[in-house]
Amino acid sequence: MPLQVIYIARNAKDVAVSYYHFYRMAKVHPDPGTWDSFLEKFMAGEGEADSGGLAGGAVCVCVCVESRSTS
Repeated sequence: MPLQVIYIARNAKDVAVSYYHFYRMAKVHPDPGTWDSFLEKFMAGEGEADSGGLAGGAVCVCVCVESRSTS
């Protein structure tokens, strides 16, 4: 069966910080409030981040993107 999906995941801490600053910058989104309140909502799954799944039987390869030390 040929590969159907490549899923690239980011570190959740990086995603939360990126979303927070994006929401502060983009005027089309409501103000995210304080970092603490935003983080609580983010961790509770409240927000616009896509948490969709795969259709039945789809083949998936997961690749995690992480910072790599060169030392």
